[in-house]
Amino acid sequence: MRVATAILFSVIAIASVHGQTDEENSANSLFLGCKAFAEGQVSMNNVSAANYCSGILNALGSVSALLPPALRSCVPPDATGQQEALVVIRYLETNAALMNKDFRTLTLYAYQQAWPCGAQR
Repeated sequence: MRVATAILFSVIAIASVHGQTDEENSANSLFLGCKAFAEGQVSMNNVSAANYCSGILNALGSVSALLPPALRSCVPPDATGQQEALVVIRYLETNAALMNKDFRTLTLYAYQQAWPCGAQR
């Protein structure tokens, strides 16, 4: 049941949200809200994007170790949402040419780079 639930959550998190365009799910669209969340600087101007970012990070971090090897990472269970956001923000700042790509996919790549799974997985 745990695997089925994890797969369901990952599909929901990765699949496009009904009514949102590719641009709305791009790193460009979510970067400032996510950065505000990472830095604890959420305001009325960015609260929606910050909350959306937080939800994506939480969902993907929760299922990251259960994903297929090409997307798998091992986010520490004690990592905070802000720590996860900092990892993603650093990844995006280092890979600025990818900012037009899907934020959720880039989040998985950032997690892989920061928290690769050991040989035991």
